[in-house]
Amino acid sequence: RAIGGHEMSYTLRPGERAVFRWDDVGKWVAHSPEWDRRPPFFGNSQFVYEPRLVPGEAAATDIVAPTAPGGKLAGGSAKASLVYEIAIPWSICGGSVRAEFVGLEEADSFAIDLVLPGQEPKRIWEGHGKGDVLCKASLDQALAPRVAPVKHTYRLVVSLASASERHGANLKSLKIMTDIMTAPLSLPRLQCGVNVLRYADEQAGPHEITITHEWQAVADYPVPQPPTEPLYPPDRQTVRDSLLTFRWPEVAGADAYHIRVSTRPDFRYPYRPGYDVVIKPNSWLIPYTGMFAPDTDYYWHVRTRDKAGVWSEWGPTWAFRWQGPRVPRDVKVETTAQGIVLHWSPNPRGERPVKYAVYGSDEKGFSVHKEPYDSFRRGQVPANYLATTTETSLRIAEPTTYYRVVAIDANGTESICSDFAELPHPFLWTQPVAQATVGQPYVYQARSTRSLGDVQHRYEQPNDAFWDEEKLTFALAAAPKWLVCDEKTGQLTGTPDHAGTFPVHLVVTTQTGGKAEQRFAIAVGK
Repeated sequence: RAIGGHEMSYTLRPGERAVFRWDDVGKWVAHSPEWDRRPPFFGNSQFVYEPRLVPGEAAATDIVAPTAPGGKLAGGSAKASLVYEIAIPWSICGGSVRAEFVGLEEADSFAIDLVLPGQEPKRIWEGHGKGDVLCKASLDQALAPRVAPVKHTYRLVVSLASASERHGANLKSLKIMTDIMTAPLSLPRLQCGVNVLRYADEQAGPHEITITHEWQAVADYPVPQPPTEPLYPPDRQTVRDSLLTFRWPEVAGADAYHIRVSTRPDFRYPYRPGYDVVIKPNSWLIPYTGMFAPDTDYYWHVRTRDKAGVWSEWGPTWAFRWQGPRVPRDVKVETTAQGIVLHWSPNPRGERPVKYAVYGSDEKGFSVHKEPYDSFRRGQVPANYLATTTETSLRIAEPTTYYRVVAIDANGTESICSDFAELPHPFLWTQPVAQATVGQPYVYQARSTRSLGDVQHRYEQPNDAFWDEEKLTFALAAAPKWLVCDEKTGQLTGTPDHAGTFPVHLVVTTQTGGKAEQRFAIAVGK
């Protein structure tokens, strides 16, 4: 409710039904032209409403009893109308309407309008005449499913304009079909074997409900076959890959593959969400180290889908073990008189590390990279690799705000990166220039740590952003008159006009109240 303004719940009225499907009819919702492209995987379902056409069922203006054979309701004036409300928790991506009318006079007329919340009515269809008049009209264009905002409600106005006191404009039937966009994996479904269906409601006394399941079964369809042997990792073997790529032979006619990895041989639960996926190529890699643990049995299998969407049975179950180091522990940063030192401890489990790779970034929760990479919302950024050491500590030459450590064993296998250690921010870490000469320019570039925070989503523009990014402001709380400070860059400049020793008090602050200070003296000689 907080996000979309509605709940995923609905009440079916008499004559209304929900038709859930696991395929699509090519209709989808788009927020803007930028995002208006066919989603890679989606479904369409439908809500169908066939009102009983009885008094009190819809908002009515000048509606009277029927006056023509087969009619259910009639218009009592030229302004007679019925208004039907449609409210659906799923995103509406189209629809259609079918209505049967009958008139007693040539001047009797009929019309259907669609009204979106806060907008003027849009004419969908109109007709007139004596005898039967049939309406078959699409609602797709009027619903504008690819223009923001997403639609969940609309009204359909049925006009029965009678030309005389005979009240000749009659409505015989009405069927409103609303197409919705769904996630097929979220819908209930049947599977081969025994299925148990349970239904409950709060209706008191005897009543009846019909649930219909439809499918198309064929006996001679060439069901696709799964791969029968792995390419990598080999079955029942131990691997030491830092980044493990699952590979299997390509299957002729395959349109997609479903790979599932689990620590259970019955595959009841996937090992991680990233290892229960439908993909196009016959290989799968998650580009992060440390995805597996030593001395653990992992099971995996693959099935195949053809271009018609038919799945094969699951292939054979394969197993493997992974051997490598575990993540370093107790990572922390220490500030000393000699500088900033990062410390950590080897993990007592797993392979013994022989060295460690250290990474640093101003981005909270950063991922480790030895090469330049694309950071979400930052674009192309430099590598955040700092150094490799055989020790369990490292002196940091140019500090950043956050640090991670990766263990590496004698086989070159890497662990997952550690939790991050965090320096204070802001924190002035540069050594001041303490000497100057009368008449000569003085320059000291002060540097401070700062945090970019992490990418967060908010329901305001620009939505996904580093909302907690710290903005640094530098200022001099005490300094000689000849010394000035650039508040944005932290550079101190000036030209001394006489000799002496001058105390300096430099302060850096953030917009959220963070503060760091540096006090030093500049000795000015002749």
